[in-house]
Amino acid sequence: MGMGAEKATQLISIPSPAMKPNYTLQRHPSSKRHAS
Repeated sequence: MGMGAEKATQLISIPSPAMKPNYTLQRHPSSKRHAS
């Protein structure tokens, strides 16, 4: 489990191309509101 948590933290620290859209939505609450 420890390894999984470490990997997850790395993904959040370094936004991947696939995670980029999600990261942007998290950073911009307005965008999330529009998507909802």
